[in-house]
Amino acid sequence: MCIGVAPWRRGVAYAIKLHVRTWRATKFVVRPSLVAERARGPAGPRFEPNAPAAPRRARAGHRVRPSPDVLFEVLDPGVNAAVWRRPLAPALAAGLSPLLKRVGVAFDGAVSARHPEVDRLVAALPPSPSRAALADDVRDLIARFAAVSGAARPHAHLEAVDDDGCRKFHVDYVGLRLLTTYVGPGTEWLSEDAVDRAALAPSDAPPDETNAAVVRDPALVRRARAGDVLLLKGEGWPGNEGRGAVHRSPPVAATGARRLVFKLTALAHDLAPPGGGRGGG
Repeated sequence: MCIGVAPWRRGVAYAIKLHVRTWRATKFVVRPSLVAERARGPAGPRFEPNAPAAPRRARAGHRVRPSPDVLFEVLDPGVNAAVWRRPLAPALAAGLSPLLKRVGVAFDGAVSARHPEVDRLVAALPPSPSRAALADDVRDLIARFAAVSGAARPHAHLEAVDDDGCRKFHVDYVGLRLLTTYVGPGTEWLSEDAVDRAALAPSDAPPDETNAAVVRDPALVRRARAGDVLLLKGEGWPGNEGRGAVHRSPPVAATGARRLVFKLTALAHDLAPPGGGRGGG
């Protein structure tokens, strides 16, 4: 299904609501002395502009909902990951696995957000109704990603994965990244209270040792399901340095499983989100 201008309108509306909410919360403050004055007379409290204060860095959080509108919530300064929980269409869920036997990297390159050539993007897969359904879904995701990020030519990557190349928990040094898994286990990610960011520093330690240091509590590891759409802020999102979303690819080499993963990336200089899209605060 291809979407039109509706995601852009929802993005602008969400950005306006976000700015208004922030303005209302921070513009004015009631002095305690004036509250006492109100008790003494009918004049009521007077308001004065809040004095400038040093900015506070909010803890980076995540949003998970069964609606595509959640993707726009990544524009909130306090959110670094938005997850759209969605079931796969039957044509995708049942038909893609048999197509992956001889496929590695199916596509890697820039695509036009306005006129994506999705047939070229899925051409490495054998012709089938499932490939056609995949092309339609990819077209929809490109439009949604552009509506949030403003990227005119995001980088697209479609690959069948059977190794553990990204099994370490890490952050991406990009502006914004979309990830969805069509076949196999989905991307794993961590909420902020589950991460020891000091342990994310580059290291030659084995992946399992690094992950044990990064993850405060293994019970807090979250995993996307096949079909879920993750939108992750990277270190390059304005104001988000040091707070990129922490995630990894689940290890599959020992299981013999294959994953079909689609990824869209916008670098920092590609970003033009609706409403200015403030970063991490």
